[in-house]
Amino acid sequence: MLKNISFLAMAGAMAFAASMTGCVLVTDDTGTSLTNGDGDGDGDGTGTTTGDGDGDPGDGDGDPGDGDGDPGDGDGDPTGDGDGDGDGDGDAPTCGWLEAEMYYGCGGVGEDPNGAPSGCPDGLVVGEACDGVTPALTGDGCCDANGDNWYCGTDGMMEAITQEVCS
Repeated sequence: MLKNISFLAMAGAMAFAASMTGCVLVTDDTGTSLTNGDGDGDGDGTGTTTGDGDGDPGDGDGDPGDGDGDPGDGDGDPTGDGDGDGDGDGDAPTCGWLEAEMYYGCGGVGEDPNGAPSGCPDGLVVGEACDGVTPALTGDGCCDANGDNWYCGTDGMMEAITQEVCS
């Protein structure tokens, strides 16, 4: 008898707690076909989640476009002729001068205003001696043709050529 009372008390407490949270459980279109596009973003019955669920392309507002108020589809190409980068995620980090740090690094822009060249010498190999290339690599670093950063770094014991891939 005590076990049954404990179970009922626990069930009642859980029901009371659930009713106090204000949560509403929502289920999918159980028992209905998805062939009409209801609950199916593109209306093909596969349960995809893109679109507004009516089976028609677009965002459901009746206006062409992506719904941001600006003309175009938001892919970076304002004319639609395919010449934008289209990735929508901004530019990848590149190597350049970091003004606050006063050296070349990933995310920097342009060249050192004091004249330290941004281009790297040929023959850079990670782990080799910094003075093993001409001109010798310094802590200012440099940027290679791939947009990566090279500099003379230290591990606390020795200095060596270090590469930072800027991507």
